Amino acid sequence: MFDNMTNPANGEIIKIAKGNSPASYDYTQAYIHVIKKNVTYRTLKVLSLDISRDYDKNVADEITIEVMLSPGIWADMIYPYIDDIEITVQKSPSAISTYQTIQRYKGYCKNPINVRKVMAIAQNASTEDLNKMDVIKIDFQLVPVLVEKLLTIQAGTNFVDCRVDEAMTTMLMNEGSKIEGLDNQDTLQGIDIVEPDNQDTYRNIPVPHTTRLINLPNYLQKFSYGVYKKGLSHYIQNGMWYIYPKFGLDRRDNKIRYVNIFVTSRDLLQHTPVTYRVEGNDLYIIGTIENESVDNNSAKLLNHGNGLRTVNLNVQDTDDAVKVDGNKALVSRGQSVNEFIVNESPNNVTYAPLAQTKTNTNVYEQVSSLEGRVGKLYSVVWNNSNPDLIKPGSIMRIHYTGEKNEQLMLEGVLLKAHHYTQATGQGMTSTSYETTTGLFIFCKEY
Repeated sequence: MFDNMTNPANGEIIKIAKGNSPASYDYTQAYIHVIKKNVTYRTLKVLSLDISRDYDKNVADEITIEVMLSPGIWADMIYPYIDDIEITVQKSPSAISTYQTIQRYKGYCKNPINVRKVMAIAQNASTEDLNKMDVIKIDFQLVPVLVEKLLTIQAGTNFVDCRVDEAMTTMLMNEGSKIEGLDNQDTLQGIDIVEPDNQDTYRNIPVPHTTRLINLPNYLQKFSYGVYKKGLSHYIQNGMWYIYPKFGLDRRDNKIRYVNIFVTSRDLLQHTPVTYRVEGNDLYIIGTIENESVDNNSAKLLNHGNGLRTVNLNVQDTDDAVKVDGNKALVSRGQSVNEFIVNESPNNVTYAPLAQTKTNTNVYEQVSSLEGRVGKLYSVVWNNSNPDLIKPGSIMRIHYTGEKNEQLMLEGVLLKAHHYTQATGQGMTSTSYETTTGLFIFCKEY
């Protein structure tokens, strides 16, 4: 599909490449906070920062940082308190730039080396003498302090005369604002929610008091009245809580963020320092297609169905649902059964099985189970990337060249983004870094 790189969109590619967008963050620094001692130590150097954002399965980042430290500082000042440390990561275009992003994390050491135990020469050496030895490399897993706090919160209430999205945003912000002990940049900044498919107002929306706040969106989608017809995803990124339809491309609101990917060759991308530009809410990037999944979509639809039938409890007790004929009560399928077809089968065969939960007023969650059965997964590599520009819920557009040299486009949703930043310069004083991003995009085929 993507073999022909004689791209009619070369004009856009040139526009991006000749732009003045910064080539990612060129400087990254980390500070280790020993909470018990109330002391902060600056790392000698950040070697790499690995950020995995699985928007499909997780609710927050999986981050690993590798840093260089003086052996004495590590052995005597940090290691004894390794169970209670936090780490601040600072990123900026240069070491002297006033523009920077700062975020604080709970730090969990992945390779807790006891220097004084494993090195015979270090057993009786002073801290100063240890610092004269070769630097050591330490890996930490980082969890945003906001997420760390949110994971502990349980809450519940009964909402009256409101929509499910109103109940959700109210509870998330009310409970999130109660968290204490966070710096301003680490607090919950707000809720970014796509307009829901479910626009109904309900007399009561009960939320059990044992509900974990981090699970509230899923609870309202799956076990309450439902939010979106095409699944629900939610994710906390850089202080914002994003809530959006997992497979939804046709949305009600006008605040849609598009990420436009213009496919080019790997050789060209490697020699292009500027690979993106921003225009309004939209992002334009140059990337390469590294992989294209192959699914037997016809078999998937026939085995699992391209439709769904559910019994609608909302009409079961109405006069319209039941007709009396003689001594028989006849239930009208049109009134009592919701039937949905999301995609035409490639073989023109329609199969709409009855949902496993045979009585359900939550049609939004039932229909969402149909999404994702038809489509392909594409992986895109984006060099010299800026991870902060990829936001959850963005609609992805892959622009490529067809067999007849025509410009074509695939539209899909972002399931995962993997950002890797590493030091490129040699020596302790080098401040050069490079970031590469892998984007995993699900595109519907029919």
